[in-house]
Amino acid sequence: MSAIVKEVYDALRSAGVSDEQATAAAKAVPLADNLATRADIDALRAEMKVLELRMTIKLFTGLGMTVATVKALDFLIG
Repeated sequence: MSAIVKEVYDALRSAGVSDEQATAAAKAVPLADNLATRADIDALRAEMKVLELRMTIKLFTGLGMTVATVKALDFLIG
């Protein structure tokens, strides 16, 4: 058990919970090093905003090129 889980286990045992139940409960507690922090989430949000902007630019660039191609074909054919 890690230090954090061990603390939970010890607290449960001192409260009179059986060894089996305390062990199961302590194993169910997520380890702090596996959790995202507020800073992690904020960084991801910032990256997603940048990606959203880049995707929007690419979408409109592609749309503009499509319209230009259709107009050029219309001119050549028409």
